[in-house]
Order: sequence, then C-alpha cells, then structure tokens
Amino acid sequence: MRSFVPQDVSQLWFGVSIDLCLRANIPKGLFWHFFQIVLIIKSYIFIQIFNMKNKIIFLLLLYSVNCNAQLLVENFNFTGNLYANGYIVHSGLGTNSINVSNSIASLNFNGYAQSGIGYSAIIGNAGGEDVNKTFTSQTNGDVYFSFLCNVNDASTSKSGDYFFHTGNPGGSNWTNFTGRVFCKITNNVVNFGLSNSSTATWGSTPFSKNTTYLLIVKVNASTNNQSLFVFSNTPPALEANANAEVAITVVSPITGGLNAIGIRQGGSSQPSIIMDGITVGTSWTNIMQNQWTGSTDNNWNTANNWSCGTIPAATDNIVIATGTPVLNTDFIVGASGSLFINGSGTLTINPGQKLTLTGAADFGGKLVTVASNASGSGAIVLNGGALTGATNVSLQQWFSAQRAWRMLSNPFTTAITAAAIATNNSSLSVNQSGTGDMVVYTSANDTWAANTTIAANSCYGFFYKGLQSDFNGTPGLSNYSGSGPTATTYTVNGTLNTGSVSVTPYASATYTLVGNPFAAPVNSIALTGGSAAPYYYYQASSASTDIKVKSGAWIAAATNSSNTTTIPMMGLIAYQAPNTNAFSITTAAINTTSSTVASLYKTTAANDQIVVELQKNNTLFDRLIVREEATAVYNTVDANDLLKMDNVVANIYAITPNKEHLAVHTEPS
Repeated sequence: MRSFVPQDVSQLWFGVSIDLCLRANIPKGLFWHFFQIVLIIKSYIFIQIFNMKNKIIFLLLLYSVNCNAQLLVENFNFTGNLYANGYIVHSGLGTNSINVSNSIASLNFNGYAQSGIGYSAIIGNAGGEDVNKTFTSQTNGDVYFSFLCNVNDASTSKSGDYFFHTGNPGGSNWTNFTGRVFCKITNNVVNFGLSNSSTATWGSTPFSKNTTYLLIVKVNASTNNQSLFVFSNTPPALEANANAEVAITVVSPITGGLNAIGIRQGGSSQPSIIMDGITVGTSWTNIMQNQWTGSTDNNWNTANNWSCGTIPAATDNIVIATGTPVLNTDFIVGASGSLFINGSGTLTINPGQKLTLTGAADFGGKLVTVASNASGSGAIVLNGGALTGATNVSLQQWFSAQRAWRMLSNPFTTAITAAAIATNNSSLSVNQSGTGDMVVYTSANDTWAANTTIAANSCYGFFYKGLQSDFNGTPGLSNYSGSGPTATTYTVNGTLNTGSVSVTPYASATYTLVGNPFAAPVNSIALTGGSAAPYYYYQASSASTDIKVKSGAWIAAATNSSNTTTIPMMGLIAYQAPNTNAFSITTAAINTTSSTVASLYKTTAANDQIVVELQKNNTLFDRLIVREEATAVYNTVDANDLLKMDNVVANIYAITPNKEHLAVHTEPS
C-alpha cells in the first residue's frame, strides 16, 4: 500500500419531597444548612415546612421503601409468626399461626431474584390465621404477583382450596378477594388453579409434590382479568414467550383496585405448602429481575449494589434502570438469563473485562461504554445471545504517547463522522475537515484520501498528534508545550454490529483492508475469508524513538491468518485477496482467549543489518533499516519488507523497482 502524509494543522440514596405550604421566612443559610443535614440520612424522607406565626416546624416522616421500586418484596428473612412481623390477621386470629422457622430454608429456583434469601413460610391445612400485607394501591393496569411454591403434603389426594390471593383494602376486616390461587392433589399429581371467586378454574399440567415451582399471577387492577403462570425452570425474560397455565376473563371488574396480598390456610381439602420469595410489581420484568441500586458504589461485583443483595448470576434477569454500574469482572448472561438497560441506566465495561451474551440483552438505546487503557480493552462477546437496542455504544481505543497514524475499523452499522469524533474526543486535537486527520484507502487505485465520513463496517486512518493541551497555539511539530503527545483514550459511538458482516475483497496487486466488525477480538483468519493468507497490521510505535516524530509502519504478521492470532477491537489487517468472492465475518469468529496481534512484532535483533538514521539537534526524525535474510526475494517486496508511511518533514527510505518506499528493506543473505 502507498503511504499517506498527515497535514498538521451525586447520585442520591433516597427520595426527598419538599412542600412549602406558606411563604416561610427561613434564612437561606439556615435552610440550606438544614437541607444538607437531611441529605446525609440514608433513607426516604418526606419534609413539610410550615410557617406558623414565625415558628418553623419540620415534620420528618421516615418510611421504608423497596430499593428496587417493586411494590412489595417478601423473603421471610425473619423467624416467628407472620402477624408479629408486619402482617395483619383478617381471619382466625390466634389459631394455628403461619410461622417462619430457621429450620425451613429458603426455596431455591434458578433465575428468580428472590431465590435462596431468608427462610420460608409454612402454610398449614388445619385452618387458622389468614394474614395480609398491603402495598401502594394500583387502580389500573396489570399487577404481577410472583412466589415460590413447594407442595409438601404427604396425602395422595386433596380436593383443593386457595392459599394465596389479592384484592383490597387489606386490613383486619378484609373480604374483597380476587386472583385466588388454588392447589389440589389427585393421585399424587399436583394441579394449580385460579379464580376471582371460591370456585377454581384448574390448569391441566401435572406437577409434582416436593418440587419447587415459580408461580406468577397477573391481575388487571380495573378489569380484573387474570392469568396464572407456573414454571419448573427459569421463566422467559419476556412475557410474550410464556404460556399461561390458566387465563380468565372476568365479567365483573373489581372495585377499588389492588393493594394487598393474602396468605390463607384452608381446611383439610387444601394441601400443606411451603411458600417463599413473594414479589409484587407492575410488569413482568419488574418482578423477575435483580435490579441495580448502586447503594454502595459503582462496582458490578458488590452484592449490596443489587436489589437481591447478591451479585447477579448468569441465570438472573438483570435490570439497570438507574445509575452507572461498572462491570469490573467477566460476566456471562446465560441462555436462561437476560440483561435490560432502561430508564437513566448506563453500563461501562472495564478494560480487560468481558460481557458475554449467551442469553438475551437489550441495551435500550442507553449508553454502554467499552473502556480501554494501556493494559487492554473491554469486550462485548456475542455467543449465541440476542442483542437489541445497542444504538448508543461507545468503544474506546488506547493511544500511546506517540505522534502517529492509527489504523482503525468502524465496527458500527452507522457511519462515523469527523464532527462526531471531535465531539466524543473534545480534549484531542482533531481537524474536523478531515484533512490530514482522517483518511480512507481505495483498493482500486491504491490511494489514500482525506474523508470526513467513515462508512459503516469500513476502515480508516486517524492521525493522532496529541491533546489540545499538548500544544502552544496551532498544533504542529515544532510547538509542543512539553515532551510531546499525551497518552489517551480515543472514543467513537454508534450502533453496534450484532450479526454477520459481508466483505467483498479487491483482487489485484493492491491490498484489501478488512476491519474487525465486533466489540471483541476476532480470529485473523475470519478477516481473510476463512483461507490462510499472509497479512499486515499497522504498528504506531515502530520506526521512531522520539514521541514527537511521526512513527509507525505496516508490520508483517509472524505467521499467516490460519493461526489463532486475534485482531483486537477496532483493529484491521491488509492482505492481498486471491479472488473477489464475498465472504461473511460471523460472531463465531470472536476469540478472547488467544494472543492478540499487537504482541506480534517483527524482530530485527537476530539479523545482520545496517541502520541509517536521520537526526536534527539530536532528535531522531526517521530511520531506514537494511537487512539480510535468507528467505528474502531479491528486488521484490515480500513479507520481509515493510512499506513506509511517509513523514511530513523529512524521509529516508529504500526505493523498489516499482518505486515503492520501504522502511525496512531486506535482501537475500
């Protein structure tokens, strides 16, 4: 390839509501002093300020709110009677209380956020206390109730009764029930049913005793239409993919909406049941997922940052609806798990860490940053999972402290513009006209040309001169304010590729540039159409010992592309294709375990060579290496030669018969 020449030219932990009922004459200093004191209290506070004859009364009402914004979560993380732990008895007071004992462990269920926390409640079948607990009233829309259930009754047959319900208004005289969940045993087979009355509509699926199931009840707070879902394995992340065991259309709507759950002990017809992990929410995802709270710090791997109090597992359904979590560990979204980012949530994947998607993920158009530093880059590994909503992904590349070209790929389905690069890299010295800063290669005529728009899934060169703060005045070779350019991160943003990318190579004596289309390293052979081929990559730090002087060279890979070398995110290669047959680069090419191509440097130490250096005032401006190598081909550019990227000020190079410029010229020994 011919060379081109650059032309230098606080997150709150609680909610606060302030009601100024009258014009309180509060000194500003006193008010803000008080307000700052309030802000350090780690709970939810409702503040009312009254002015009564110049007397200021502050009324602080502290109350408990679920950190994950679900309407109610009950993990029975206590022991004793339910009525002594926040429940109200509405029937059978003082008889056969529902108890939680530390001898009955929490029920476990893969992929359910409330699994394995606290203990479990024992629901008997000899009658007795029925209890309820209220939540914020819902008068319209669907309300979802989920819980774990294990039928442990020894009997082979029980005709059935209901053991769970919702309705309104709760309290000690509650009788307005709906969404009643029934259970029966027939010849040792368990069935579940649903009704808005005392007569059940039974499901037909046979279930087993002494097995934990996840039940989800959906009741519309106005129409009273309701459905019951029963799962023996991790439920789907989306309700649309779930099949209801029972679905009922109710003729008589409920009056007053929904604001309570009830746990009931029927008579001898009801099987005994172990219940655990009750959640109430307003959507399918709301009740199913381990939600980010960020209550301690921004680290993904801190248990207290999650609504379940546990670090997410691969089978969890995860929601990031607020905050700025940082993935500081490798994490796999399993085939039965999911990841949703919505609301004001964002996600940063730390350098060296991988987010692997085997299950479903929806970034929701929210910012996801794949970070980079001197030690490496993060990665999004597409491993069979479905990724949607990846329309606001920022990828970073580390630029070392060296004035040089960087050869990069655009791994987006959207174009990258010079203006966007300037916006996303405001501290860098960027010429938005594209002149000298952004160039693209045309295989047909073997030329580079300035361009302000880099098309989707294409390659380009970006010339890094330094940060704006590195220069005195207009950026140029002679007016660095210090030793030279500062190492930094380079950021681009767009819609991430999530599927295969098609490439049509240019077959001739010139080269085809092929870039890595994904946010993770890929096997080099995928970029050469699956057939082994020698290739070049560009190394910015080659050919200069002064960081102020433009350096860099095309490096011949130590081996051909059939080996398991990998091309890093935003990396590219140049090779001469044998034909113009189009090929696809698939997500199966992603490889985060092999050594990256950045570690493959052409060595000169073991060869006889002459080094010719061009210096000014003891500053190295350019270098030519003339080598001897037994495998070199006389008077021909081959893999032992390195093509030169010409400098602005002065150049020293070898000239080939076809007038190519070489930085490393090798002759047969």
